[in-house]
Amino acid sequence: MTIVLVSLSTGSAFAAESLSKYVITLENVELKNSSGRWVSVIRPDLQVDLVTTKPSISFFNNGGRVPTGDYVNFRIELLDSVKSASIDGTETVLHLAPGKTSNGRVWVAGNEELQNSLLVKKGSFIRVWFDLEIPSGSAAARVCEASVTVDEQIASFPAEAVALSFTRDSQLATRD
Repeated sequence: MTIVLVSLSTGSAFAAESLSKYVITLENVELKNSSGRWVSVIRPDLQVDLVTTKPSISFFNNGGRVPTGDYVNFRIELLDSVKSASIDGTETVLHLAPGKTSNGRVWVAGNEELQNSLLVKKGSFIRVWFDLEIPSGSAAARVCEASVTVDEQIASFPAEAVALSFTRDSQLATRD
């Protein structure tokens, strides 16, 4: 049995004072094992309001959902569509990828594999956290930092070590 703890740290993750909500949807969290295979570790389908919280997914690998082994990278799948509301209550749908109008996915992932892999075992505590800044106007979203924790091991990714990439729904079947 896998126990899932959804942990949302409070604090403003969004700088624009003109919004009362900016809700993203976390669809999937994956870890890349040392042989290069991406393993889906949890599909939370979790909505997070970036005006008031920072996204974080935590769980214990009690059921062995994540196979025992060394892991060298992470990626998080988000829906591109964002539900937002201004201070005056006007609601609108925005997109994390500027200029995109169709539904797609945005991936938050490490740019490079970790030099020191993270060992996942049955019963390991796993936490993936990231800080996503959504700038005003038509600029792209930006990841300020991210981290992956497995038991006592912590891999931190500063902004320059994390990338955002966009995939249209029609391209999902072709990803690795």
